[in-house]
Parts: sequence; structure tokens; C-alpha cells
Amino acid sequence: MIKKLFQSDFIKNSSVLIVGTVLAQLIPIAIQPVIRRIYTDTETGRFDVYLSIVSILASFVHLNYARAVVIPKEEKSAVNLLSGAVLSSFIFAVVFFIVFMLAGEEFLELFNLPMDILPWLNFVPLSVFFIGSYTSMGFWLTRKKRFKAVAYNKFLRRSTEGVVQISSKSISGNGLIIGSIIGDLFNFIAHVFQVKKSGFLMEDIELKEIKKEFIRYKDFPLYSMLPTLLNTLSANLPIIIIGGFYTEQIVGQFGLSRMVLAIPLALVSVAISQVLLQKTAEKAHKKESIFPLVKSLFFVLAGLSLLGTVVIYFFSDTIFTIAFGKEWLLASEMSRILIFSFAVSFVVSPFSVLLISLERIKLNSFWQILHFLLILALYRLGDIGIQQFIYVFMFINLISYAIYGGIIYRVLISYEKGVKKEEEAKV
Repeated sequence: MIKKLFQSDFIKNSSVLIVGTVLAQLIPIAIQPVIRRIYTDTETGRFDVYLSIVSILASFVHLNYARAVVIPKEEKSAVNLLSGAVLSSFIFAVVFFIVFMLAGEEFLELFNLPMDILPWLNFVPLSVFFIGSYTSMGFWLTRKKRFKAVAYNKFLRRSTEGVVQISSKSISGNGLIIGSIIGDLFNFIAHVFQVKKSGFLMEDIELKEIKKEFIRYKDFPLYSMLPTLLNTLSANLPIIIIGGFYTEQIVGQFGLSRMVLAIPLALVSVAISQVLLQKTAEKAHKKESIFPLVKSLFFVLAGLSLLGTVVIYFFSDTIFTIAFGKEWLLASEMSRILIFSFAVSFVVSPFSVLLISLERIKLNSFWQILHFLLILALYRLGDIGIQQFIYVFMFINLISYAIYGGIIYRVLISYEKGVKKEEEAKV
């Protein structure tokens, strides 16, 4: 079974995305030692705040219709879903721009954010529009099986971002923000070109059709927009909480630890999930079994996860010392604790797209809300040591993703039973 998996077009497509994603992610990873030496803690902290605001707002501007683009059988339906998602991103960006222009200081005060980010707050809507749009267009390219284009766009964004961030330091201490904006701009332009090249027909766009498709796929914003936002908050809350409980130095150590542990997730897991979404949606339309594919992929991911866990647990001190220096050994210690929850997440996360392709959005929403509430509980810890905090954080994620895996498994079994009944009925 695993041999067939590696000979399939699924692996071929995944390999294209994985290679592209690896190259794209290696760029920011490779320049981290340089970035941490040429920028001050204040400058990197300002960038982290900017990126957190952008990440949170960009997570819902397309109303989650972006993910629905791969679902319709009719091409015209997908065209109008994509157009609606981009239009929604633009409208939200305009609203954010007006809000920040009129009440930027009040916004920062409300969330206890540093005032030195104020001059850059007006650029947030621009970044949000770029990200919301190219995310939506990325799902169109996935639908069209243009996996090389997706990989190329990721590489283009990261390489442009990295070059600008390093070269602009001599001009401005905000080079990290400038590089991020320009990287997103180049990614947006590349996606527009690739979408047009892949057969996107402008004449198929109609406002009434956009409205029709939005109503047809209303479950995506109704049951997944808020949970998606909460999921993004879940990813950013730990840094915010640690910043409130501990020092900036500990925040930096934690941030580096998470970045290193998230590398496999970014390099392999996310890339596989994009192809898995397209493949399972295609099979779901035909009412075909997807269990053999999922089973084979599970064992591959589990094996990689086990290998990664062993490497980090026993060799993290060596890895961090060589890559970043002895001053980052606290990050190494955190990694040895967090690796267990990251390992489970690495295996489970790619299969979350099954809840989308099998149209079980409500269950996906339930888990995202649950995960957010568990992360929010970290605020109740109070005055404890950072090591104890990391252990609690690890257990919360471990429990959350174990529950997520159970939900996905039950949905898969339910679908397979339905397929089997249809096959028996035909006989």
C-alpha cells in the first residue's frame, strides 16, 4: 500500500509542493542568524507585533470562501467563489484602513500594543489585502493542479522578503516590515499572473453568481470564519501571554523554539495537506474510498514524526548551539518539552482538510473553538516558572490534537461506511 502511495500522482504533486515549500522556508531560516545580529530586540519585536496584527486580520478577510474554491464541480462556480473572496478581502482592507486612520492610537491602547507601531499601522490593510487575495488564488491553483506554480510563488515571496529585509537595514530599522510587505506584493502579482495563465475567465464573473455561490457555501463563513480567527489567535496568544508574564528575553527564546519546531510542519505537513484537499475532494465527488490513501500517508507521517522527536529530544542542545549560539540553550530546553505536542500536530494537521473535502465544517469549527478556549486558559496560570508554563502549554496542545485526530477518524469511518453502502446497493 505504501509502495503504491509513493508511485501515485499524489506523491508527485506533494513532492513538487514540498520541494518548493522547503526552498521557500529555508530562506527565512537561513537568514535568522543574520537577522538576529543586525536588528535589535526592539526592531524585531515591532515586526512581531506588526506580523501578529496582519496574521489575525488576514485569517478571515476572505470569509473562508478561499477554501471552498476547490469544492465545486462547475468551473464557473469556482471562478465566482474566488472573485468573491478577493472582493471581500478588498472591502475588509478598506474598512481596516479607515479604522486605523481615524482611531489607530485607540486601537493600540485597547490591546496594550506599543505605540511605535503606529506609523506602520496604515500599512496593515495593504498586507491583509495581499495575503487574503493570494491565499484565495492559491486554492484556485490547487484546484487546477498547478502545484509548481504554488511552489514557485512561495519561493518568490520568501526570497524577495529576505533580500529586502537584509538590504534595507542600512536605510531603516523597520526593514523587516518593509521586506514583509514587498514579499507579499510580489507573491500577489505572481498569483494574479498564474491564475490568469491557468484558464481563469474574467467573463464568467457576475455579482449575482458571486452572491449565489456565497449562499450555496455559506457554511464556510458561518461555521469556520470565527473558529479560523480563534485558531489564529491561539497561535499568537502564547507569545502575548508570555510577554505579559515573563521578560522579552524569554519571549525571544520561546519564539525561536517554536520556529525551529514548526519547520517540519511548514516544510512537509502543510504542503501535503494542499494536495490531499484536492485529491480527497475529487474522490468525494465520485464517492470513492479515500481510506487507503489516508492510511498509507498516516504511517509515513508517523514515521517522520518519530524520527524528528528522537532528534530534538536527544540532540537539541547541539543543534541550537551550532545554529544560533550558546545563548539560545533555553530555547533548546523548551524544544525538548514542546516536541511531543508538535509531533502529534505534524501527523494530525494534514488530515484536517478531510473535514473540508467531506464538508464537515461544523466539526472543524468545534475543535478550533475548543483549542482556543484551552489556550486561553493559560491566562489563569499566574505566577509560575517558565518551565512549568511550557509543560502546561505542551499538554494543552497534546490533548487538543489528540481530540482533533479522533474527530477526523470518526468522520473518515462514517464516509467510508457510506461509500461501502453505495457500492453494495449497486451490486
